[in-house]
Amino acid sequence: MSEQERAVRAFVEAFNEQQLERLASLLDPAAEIQTRRGVAIGREEAKAWARSNPDGALVQRLELDTVSERGNHVLVDLRRQWHWREPPDGGENGEPADESPLSLVATFRDGLICRWQPFEDRDRALALLAATTAAR
Repeated sequence: MSEQERAVRAFVEAFNEQQLERLASLLDPAAEIQTRRGVAIGREEAKAWARSNPDGALVQRLELDTVSERGNHVLVDLRRQWHWREPPDGGENGEPADESPLSLVATFRDGLICRWQPFEDRDRALALLAATTAAR
C-alpha cells in the first residue's frame, strides 16, 4: 500500500471517528476540501467541515470500497452512509438509514492531501483524472 493510499484511508478513518486534529495533520496547510456549500480552505475550515453536528439525528460515515493511485492523485470509490444517533425504534444502530455511492479525487503535494474533491458521478471523477493526466 502506498503512502498516498495510507493517507486517504487515515483521512476517512479520522473523519468517521471525529479525530479532527488527526484529519487536519493529513492535509496541506492550504488544502481545498470541496463541500456542498463551497470550498473549505485550510486545516481549520476542513475541521469545521468534518465536525459532526452534535444536535443532528443522523451521523455521516464514509465506507471505502476501492482506492487506486494515479500519479499524485488517488481515485476513491466509497459509500456515504447516514446512521441514526439513536434509532427511532430504540433498536441497534447497525444498518444505515441511507446510503449513496460517491467517488472522489484526492490530490497530493509533498505527501499531504492538498485537494479533496467528491463526485456523485464516477465518470466525472474519471474525466478529471484524464484531463489532469493529459495536461502533464
